[in-house]
Amino acid sequence: MEGDIGFAYGIGGKVKSIESRVKITVKEGHEKYDFSIPVKVILDNYDFPILLGRAGFFDRFVITFDQENEKISLKRRTER
Repeated sequence: MEGDIGFAYGIGGKVKSIESRVKITVKEGHEKYDFSIPVKVILDNYDFPILLGRAGFFDRFVITFDQENEKISLKRRTER
């Protein structure tokens, strides 16, 4: 892995990480979206789940969480 070693910060403190990018695809029915989003690859041992941040993903959609029915709805934002 290439890149500068830095830190990822969260409610539990900080861990060593390297900034990178990952390509993802979101597909449902006839809709398909491909993105390259920023990620931080954690280098230390950790005891917390992987988190999806806002930058590059959540900022592209209007998102509705329906916890009772365990569903998430994504509606693509119009490009600005």
